[in-house]
Amino acid sequence: YTHQLKTLTKYKGVWIQLVDKNGVSLARSWTTKKGDNLTPVRKDIASMIENPRRINNFSVGKFALTFKSMVPIFDDNDRFLGMVDVISQIDSIDQALSEMSHVHSVVLVDKRYRKQLTNAFTGKFIDDYYVANIDATEPDVALIERYGVERAFKHSGYMVFDGYLVVTRHISDLSGQPM
Repeated sequence: YTHQLKTLTKYKGVWIQLVDKNGVSLARSWTTKKGDNLTPVRKDIASMIENPRRINNFSVGKFALTFKSMVPIFDDNDRFLGMVDVISQIDSIDQALSEMSHVHSVVLVDKRYRKQLTNAFTGKFIDDYYVANIDATEPDVALIERYGVERAFKHSGYMVFDGYLVVTRHISDLSGQPM
């Protein structure tokens, strides 16, 4: 199914996960890992269990910062069975932005998620901030390292550093907390 989705959408990094009514992963399209409880690290899954409904949001899991579309699954008696979690990689969104506007991005995940990202997809970090997009260039990463992540985040909006326009945009979770 994920291969078919790749032909129908411009977002190529699509994963699908099945999660039961208790928040336990039953299957993932990108790995054989299953059987782990996701509620401690995925607030959106915990929210779905409390109030089953469609949810579209950005969230940080064990692997990456991703955009997720979650849909509840019910049986014929309207009992909540679990959910389908369709996950789009931030890389796909970043690549579309780059193609449309020629903007280079370095998407950073707050350092409070460092321990949670046990299977960090890119494996890149700047001062414990996870570099979420695989296409982040070395010169762009080096620029942020020189400028300082904390300093960049303190400047809400934009700044000019070493002749580059640096723009920060916060992405929030379901609770409105910056990620």
